[in-house]
Amino acid sequence: RVQKLIISIYLCFIFLIVFLPFNGINRVEDIKILDFRLDYLIHKVLFIPWAFLGPGIRVKPWLWIILGLVLATVAEGIHYFLPYRAFNINDLIGNMAGILIGWGDENNLEIN
Repeated sequence: RVQKLIISIYLCFIFLIVFLPFNGINRVEDIKILDFRLDYLIHKVLFIPWAFLGPGIRVKPWLWIILGLVLATVAEGIHYFLPYRAFNINDLIGNMAGILIGWGDENNLEIN
């Protein structure tokens, strides 16, 4: 039950980030670290925890990866329909990369 609560909170956080407008003077897209846009890094980091939330709810690892990739796609796809956000293929790739980076842990790669 605790694992499901954590997943619910995590999903609420993801969709809160998806729907909030992040337009302002100091936009994340304008911040660069070593000539790398900070928002691309944020997309990866945001989705890494997905891999660690699945094992506690008894979902097959391959199904959890697919669900994560769908979530990553939907999260960015919503931006296409919001007038104050913009769909960006690089952000989608970052979301999906975060899911796969999280699964880079040897223990999580075991397919049952």
